[in-house]
Amino acid sequence: MSAATSPGSTCLRYSAAARRSPDRAISQDAHHLEPEAGLFLVADGLGGHDDGDLASRAVAEIVRRVVSRGQSLEERCRRIEAALHTINTALRQEADRRPGESLVGSTVAVLVVDSGEAAGLWVGDSRIYLLRAEALFQLTRDHSYAAELGVTGPHGHALTRAIGSTDDLRVDGFIMPIEVDDTLLVCSDGVTKALDAACIVDLLAEPIDGLADRLLARAVVHGGRDDMTAVVVRIEARPAGGEET
Repeated sequence: MSAATSPGSTCLRYSAAARRSPDRAISQDAHHLEPEAGLFLVADGLGGHDDGDLASRAVAEIVRRVVSRGQSLEERCRRIEAALHTINTALRQEADRRPGESLVGSTVAVLVVDSGEAAGLWVGDSRIYLLRAEALFQLTRDHSYAAELGVTGPHGHALTRAIGSTDDLRVDGFIMPIEVDDTLLVCSDGVTKALDAACIVDLLAEPIDGLADRLLARAVVHGGRDDMTAVVVRIEARPAGGEET
């Protein structure tokens, strides 16, 4: 999937794809694209817990409702963060209504692009990357025992933060300038478990049309079996005459 929209003097070209794990009947991932509002989101329900698919879809839906074209970048970020706190409370309440020690949760990574700037908000280990001048930058830092505490082995992938995991939610974020020819990737951890940085660099340098599908296909070739979602956004100069393509 690819299309174009134009914030200010630039155009956004984007590509999105999702694949369900062959080991699951229902994908735990969800994503939402609202290119007119510069909004690109990936959420990944917590595997091994109750209704991860419902949690990720709920996260995507509540963020979708609060963002619209015409809001400033800062206003969109404030609304998104407030929405994540709202859905965190709702998921905690839903878990409390269930017997035992239930957990209904999701990670999320949200990219918001406006004229000359991009913002990211995230909780968990879904990621946002930037490819600029052939160099790859991970703009998010995983909320995991490996990234925050240096834990190695199978327990390193365990999350220290997720939507719905605790009453006291902390959302991390950034705002940064963007440039023509920047390429941004928003993805669930099913992608990053299968593809190393060098492979991601090579793929993100390719033409944008169908790029997300090719990225997930490569992840499968490299042994990826988790649910996988990728959204790729490329910043391009507005075509001569200001026409969208």
